[in-house]
Amino acid sequence: MSLWEKPGIPHKGWVCTGMIDLREDDPDAELETCEMCGKEGIRYVHMMEHPQYPQIVRTGRVCAENMERDYAAPGQRERELLNRHNRKMTFLKREWQQRQNGNFVLKFKGEYLTITPSKFNKNYYGVVYGGQSVWNYKNRKISDLQTAKLAAFDIFDALR
Repeated sequence: MSLWEKPGIPHKGWVCTGMIDLREDDPDAELETCEMCGKEGIRYVHMMEHPQYPQIVRTGRVCAENMERDYAAPGQRERELLNRHNRKMTFLKREWQQRQNGNFVLKFKGEYLTITPSKFNKNYYGVVYGGQSVWNYKNRKISDLQTAKLAAFDIFDALR
C-alpha cells in the first residue's frame, strides 16, 4: 500500500527540505523507490517534510510536485542537480599539473586550485581554494587523488 492510500497521510502542504542525487559520485549507485507511491528507479530523491507527519518522506519528482502543489519547482531542482553533475564530470576531465613540491595545481576558469599531500601523513590530501582548505570529503579523510578532485570541485562550485 502506498502512502497516498494510507489514512492520516497529508496529501498537500509538504515542503522539500533537501535533495539527493544518488549517482552524484558513483554512476552505478543503487536507485531508490519512492516512499509515497512505490515507483522504482528514483535517482533524484526529494526529501519532503510536513508539520503533521513525523518523518521525512523520500520521493520522486512527480510525488514531490503533488505534495507541494508546485509543478515547476521539483523539476527545476532536478535540472540544477543534473547541471551540477555535468559540471562535475567536465571538471574531473581536466589535467592537473604536478609541481616539484608534490602539489597538484589546476587553473580552472581563471582561478587556481591546489591539492596538497599532508605534511604529517603522505596518504592524505588537502584541497586549497579561495582561502579555504579541506581535508575531508563526505566525512572521511581524503586518501586518494580522485577524492581530492571531487572535494576540489565541491569547494569551487560552492564558492562560484
